[in-house]
This record gives sequence, C-alpha cells and structure tokens, in this order.
Amino acid sequence: MPPTVSISTAPVLHPQGAVEHLRLVRVTGYLDRLYRMGQRCGLLLSREEPDINYLCHLAMAQTGGKGWAGKALGDAGVPGFDYTRPFWVDEREALIQRGEVHVYGYAQSPLVRLQRHAAAMGDGVAAGCLDWAGAVEVLVPPTGTWRQGQVLRFECRAFPTVLVPRVALAGAPPLDLAANAPLGAPDRHQREVDAFAHYREATPPEAQDKDRARVYDEWFRTQVARWAHVRAVQADGPRARPAGSPGVRILNLMLHGLSRGRVIRLTHDERRLPVPVTLPDCTWVGTLEVLDSAGFDALLRRGVGRHRAFGAGMLRLWAAS
Repeated sequence: MPPTVSISTAPVLHPQGAVEHLRLVRVTGYLDRLYRMGQRCGLLLSREEPDINYLCHLAMAQTGGKGWAGKALGDAGVPGFDYTRPFWVDEREALIQRGEVHVYGYAQSPLVRLQRHAAAMGDGVAAGCLDWAGAVEVLVPPTGTWRQGQVLRFECRAFPTVLVPRVALAGAPPLDLAANAPLGAPDRHQREVDAFAHYREATPPEAQDKDRARVYDEWFRTQVARWAHVRAVQADGPRARPAGSPGVRILNLMLHGLSRGRVIRLTHDERRLPVPVTLPDCTWVGTLEVLDSAGFDALLRRGVGRHRAFGAGMLRLWAAS
C-alpha cells in the first residue's frame, strides 16, 4: 500500500446561504463482513492479500448500484451519484487493526437520501458490509463557488496506465494515446499498459530521456488538464476565460508513493471470472490553483485516470494554509 498523508474533512470556504453543495461522504466498511462477501462471490483469491478496494466497490454495487454510490441511485430517484465518480479507501494501520476501513467519496445529494436507499435494499450479499446508517458528510463548495485564484493542497491515488492497440490484431483502430481514451473497459482491440512501459515501447532508445517518475508526473498533469478545463465562457470582462482553457494550475507536484499494485478485475468475456492484475499504483501530493470553478468542479466529480469505480482517481483536498 503506498504511503498516504492525513487529510482533513473540514469544509473549505463553505459559502453561507448556499443551497446545493458537493458533499464529502465517509462510510465505514467492516473487513470481516467484506471478506465473507468476497468469499461468497468467489472474489477472494487470497485471504492474505485481498483487494479491499474491489470489495468496497462490490458492496456499494450491491447496496446502491455500481461505483461510488452508484448509477442505480439515479434510477431510484437519488440524483447526484453516477457510475464513474471516484472513491478512496482509507486503509491506515490503525483502522485495519480495528477491523475497519473508511470509504470517502463526493456526492451531490444529501446523505439521508443514500441512507434511505441503502436501508430499502434490505438483506443481501453485502448486508452490513458498509455502515450507511453511521455515515457522515461535510460540505465543500458547490459548482460555481470555488474562488478563482484559490490555492488548495491535494492528494490523489491513481493508476498511470494508457490504452494502446493490440498490435497482434490486424485492423485495430487508431487511438488518441495522448488523451488516454476511450473511457470504457478495454475491448478486444486494446490493452491497458503501464504509462512508463508505453513510453519505453513508443520512444526510440536514443530519445528516452525521462525516468519513471517524470513519465508518471506528466501523465498526471495531462489527466488533470484534460478534465479540468473551461466548458464555456460564462461572463465577459477581464476575468472571463475562453472555452477550453485550463481550469486548474498545478503549482507543485510530488510522487509521494509508488508500488506495483495487485488488484482484482473480472474478465471481459461471458464468464466474468476474477483474475489478478498488476498495475502501477501511485500517490501524488501537491498544491493547485483554481482558475475556473466549473472546470475544477468537473475534475472533482470525474476524477483522474481509469479504475475510478475501484478506489482510484479521487482528489482529496484541504486548505493550503
């Protein structure tokens, strides 16, 4: 597990009188129940090295749809949750020793709606795995209220990978590797590879002047720039920014943790078998400046990179001072 730094759940610049807020929700997961659920579903390949993030994903899928709180919640009349919104699992040793983890995610609807929906799901394979009744929420600035020029510290865990064509397959469509698209699961024409491995494969040996940390840092900056940009000009004047311009400026960035993460994924055929997958597992810390509130809000809601429904890609924030 990459090292992490402690985060604050205090709201940043909560505006008085605001009606709609982006919420940071924390729910406790119980490891013994998560393990039992994984065993019943055939997903625990090793009791010694379980993929806790995948188990939390499965528990949320069972109680509220896929991903962080789930697409199904929208179908059930709970707006503000969707399939791709990222979450983060706090696996600090002090929590593990108590048999718990804390799951964090951003939500747009009040927590009480999610709690009512989870309670209405009744008993199931994931019953009791997540303590929705004891979940807590804190408010963060809603869309349009992040102050231009505001500086925040952040931490983000993500898997720096890209999708590339399977060269063994004739007629594979060209991909925009710089954009790291498409967003869905790799199809039969694609394979997911380590961003550094792709750099080594795609760059002539004499031109390879970047180490692994630099490649990963550039990948992170590219992801942030891709999703945090101005969607449309909302006002004229000196503070107006053209559509497509950056919504966030990264002031400093440090690769704080790097390991080879072993995760569980299901095969993309009709059998849907659990298989272990090894991915580069990185944690970045740094500071950023908000240039456009809507662009920054979009980044928080979308997250960074792939595997966002499995505990990766969430930006955790706290005040810079």
